[in-house]
Amino acid sequence: MIVGIDPGTTFAYSVIDFKGKIVKIKSIRQHDINTLIKEISEFKPLIITCDKKNAPSTVAKIAIKVGAKLMLPKYDILVKEKHEIIKKYSGNFSNDHERDSLASAFFAYHKLENVLSKIEKQVDTNIDSVRKLVIKKDLPIKLAIDILTSTKEEDKIIKKVIEQGIDEKFLKLITKLKEKDEKIKNLYFEIKSLKDSTKKLKNKKNLRTLELENTIINLRKNSYKKRFDKLESVLRKSKNKDIIIVEKNKNVKALYVGSDYLIVDKKDIKNKINFENILDEYKKKRIKDLST
Repeated sequence: MIVGIDPGTTFAYSVIDFKGKIVKIKSIRQHDINTLIKEISEFKPLIITCDKKNAPSTVAKIAIKVGAKLMLPKYDILVKEKHEIIKKYSGNFSNDHERDSLASAFFAYHKLENVLSKIEKQVDTNIDSVRKLVIKKDLPIKLAIDILTSTKEEDKIIKKVIEQGIDEKFLKLITKLKEKDEKIKNLYFEIKSLKDSTKKLKNKKNLRTLELENTIINLRKNSYKKRFDKLESVLRKSKNKDIIIVEKNKNVKALYVGSDYLIVDKKDIKNKINFENILDEYKKKRIKDLST
């Protein structure tokens, strides 16, 4: 619940729930603060508020006594703004004090409306407990849900400590630790995803390499087959010719060109090769090799 208070000689308070429904509006001239605290505490408020940026001592005292969070506007709410906030509820209050208390309650509600809507969408069970942790303790929604639903021993302890009341600094430390845990968990997922992607790429690369190797083998096979077919054709056509194999020489007409040899018709090189000169050169080379 959210309770808006207008203190003074005439004391007024308005109670609305977290769906924006008015639960109670009351004003009284002769009042006892302790009686009012008892009355207000029966609604189990999470938020106590007023229309002033600086809370009057009575409002602050009630917030402490009922164990609610004191939520104040950043500026004193103007009368014109109050009328705008509660214009559709004009029939629900009977004086300015009730108007001011109701306006302050709805002002706080509108500030919380977005987070309240998110809680409604994300939470199926323990919604009151989640609201309490999120609104009163300023915990992120996911962290509040984790603490309340977790079966881990550490989260059970945290839940118990929060319920008993803890120092704000300790609460912030818990929030930071939980956020870091979440980041670490996300990093593990990212690492796993990267490993899976790397494995897939490696497999893809291996497959591509295999495909290329098969392509090269096939090309070689085709190349060898073509060369063999050509050689076979040359030999078949040259069966009545006197053919010889010689080293490659671009000045010799070849019937077939091998990797480092030529198949030629002997008559085509008869006048082009001086075997005596070749023999002389060979002898000179051998004598030179022996002398060194």
